[in-house]
Amino acid sequence: MPVSISGYVYVDTNNNGQFDSGEVGIAGAALALLGADGTPTGQTTTTDAAGFYQFENLDPGTYGVAETQPEDYFDGLDASGSAGGAAHNPGDLIDGVFLTSGQAGVQYNFGEIPPASLSGYVYADDDNDGAFDPDESPIAGVALTLLDAGGDPVGTTMTDAVGYYSFEGLEPGLYSVQETQPAAYYDGIDTPGTVGGSALDPPGDLISYVVLKGGVSAKQYNFGELRPASISGLVYVELDRDCTY
Repeated sequence: MPVSISGYVYVDTNNNGQFDSGEVGIAGAALALLGADGTPTGQTTTTDAAGFYQFENLDPGTYGVAETQPEDYFDGLDASGSAGGAAHNPGDLIDGVFLTSGQAGVQYNFGEIPPASLSGYVYADDDNDGAFDPDESPIAGVALTLLDAGGDPVGTTMTDAVGYYSFEGLEPGLYSVQETQPAAYYDGIDTPGTVGGSALDPPGDLISYVVLKGGVSAKQYNFGELRPASISGLVYVELDRDCTY
């Protein structure tokens, strides 16, 4: 009797290698059936709207499934299903699936991780309270650098006309954001945003220990700056001694 092998390609938001309730399938992902020696059999398919794929009407034997990594996702955990086998993580490959007569191997699933993002503002914090208040002014053209867990630069950007910056399409992990102190301002208070982190006391220009999970948009990683102040007056000849110029 013929055998079959099937499974899903899905967005594994929590990266636990399980297709959990609330997670969604990825349509249009390409998969290839491999023989016992790991070479392609020539049979290919793509996932449907629910992320499901299936190879059916196969002779009993040992098979593997190779996935083409979907664009706009990072490689997650793959899992072998009901008939055993080995998932190669990372690798987009499940092999060594031995199917006996009439057997349907199910839940040979490929998890993918959605990208994350990190954003915020650079602004003139006139009351120096570390909050971007509605009446405070953004600072355009400020340079920011994204650092990875090892402290190495992985991206740069500039604030726009409203003082906003963003790093998109990030692989989940540990990050920091470093600001280049804008000219004509003094260093103010920097503030970690929606997923936490740590900001150095001024002078600092660094927000670190930002942990980004798949699909997370980390917002409000803000850098406050202080506009310079001034003091002025006159020295004059006081003729009537009324202390008024």
